[in-house]
Amino acid sequence: MRYLVVFFLLYAMPFNLLAQPEVVDWTITVQSEVSGDITLILEGKIQDGWYVYSQNLGSTDGPIATELVFNEAETLQLVGETAESGTKVEGYDKVFGMDIAKYKETIVLTQKIKLPEGLDKLSAYVTFMSCNDEVCLPPRDFEFEVNLN
Repeated sequence: MRYLVVFFLLYAMPFNLLAQPEVVDWTITVQSEVSGDITLILEGKIQDGWYVYSQNLGSTDGPIATELVFNEAETLQLVGETAESGTKVEGYDKVFGMDIAKYKETIVLTQKIKLPEGLDKLSAYVTFMSCNDEVCLPPRDFEFEVNLN
């Protein structure tokens, strides 16, 4: 019996994790401003029945908060905090047993950035966690790169 459990943990479980569905489809828009700054807009279209959690959860006891991370963070000057919008649902989450802010249908992250001279590419990733009313998928990173020329 012990060998059967070890077999499952080592062989069957990794394949099951690889088969996780993609429940969020991300698109990226870059708006250039007269000042030379840009506004980066990430829109996540969320499949029916699924949710993505807010950046601002107020506690680390529940789901993983959504986070936008820039690989060039030391050379960029972010103007303000990353704003979020979309179809927001606030209230009691039965999966985590606590009050939470989450998004269904769409989540939009917007960040204004003051670019340094000579930067021609911007790379970043969004870490997010998605759940439905019964199960949560492990946190995922959506990595992206945009050309600034």
